[in-house]
Amino acid sequence: MCKFCVQHGKGNKWFHHVDNFEKKHLDDKQRLELSRAIYLETSKENIPMSSFIAGYGMLLGGLPLLLRTPAVKYAVRPAANRLVEKYHVGQVITLEEAQRMVDISGHVALFDCWCRHRKGNSEACCMGVGAYGDLADDIPELKHINISVEEAKEIMKQYERKGCFHSVWTVKPPFISTICNCDNKVCHGTTGLALGVTSALHKGHESAGTLPGKCNGCNLCIPACPFGARYAIDNLTTVDVQDCFGCGLCRCNCPQGAIIMEEKS
Repeated sequence: MCKFCVQHGKGNKWFHHVDNFEKKHLDDKQRLELSRAIYLETSKENIPMSSFIAGYGMLLGGLPLLLRTPAVKYAVRPAANRLVEKYHVGQVITLEEAQRMVDISGHVALFDCWCRHRKGNSEACCMGVGAYGDLADDIPELKHINISVEEAKEIMKQYERKGCFHSVWTVKPPFISTICNCDNKVCHGTTGLALGVTSALHKGHESAGTLPGKCNGCNLCIPACPFGARYAIDNLTTVDVQDCFGCGLCRCNCPQGAIIMEEKS
């Protein structure tokens, strides 16, 4: 099990533990302020500037520049990893894991993706779940719609077919905020990984295994993998388990049904 499960899962996957969806987490003032700020930014609204939000915003804006500067990037990475781990960590999940999350949460608020918004694209594909989803109704400026569990599941399927993977995000772990249907080209997590911030997006609990008897070497799964984990060998395709994040997009794109998701040992 991952470290979040050990700390916050009580023997289960941490993102399936009901306590991590609950309203009690919003009693933490910083968590509530950051939750509201994330929502308001996606709606292009002014964010109330407490000292915490102002400082956090400066760090968030300045760190990517420093991480791209050869002279200091290696010195800055540890601090960047600590900041992300403390406030806004994400983890890749499979479609089935995401669907179970919405079953547990019961309430889903659909709103514009923060990552896409930052790239100038408004697209409602982030799902606030549990108490974070409830919070959306308390923010009049927020542009969102409440959707049913079944609607949320269908939207997830549609995004997976479009080549987007699913991830769970927190506001000060272990409080679960959103399920995002991530576009690899704009995902804040994968951007962080490229800059050496390994805590920006954690690997999932599963990895993709290939059934040799079914694989015909069509290689359609190779470009489908957003993490570059799949490759061809001896006219078949396989996976580098160390690079696999367990998203399941390769499985979705395999016409032979030759890829299965397996729990990591």
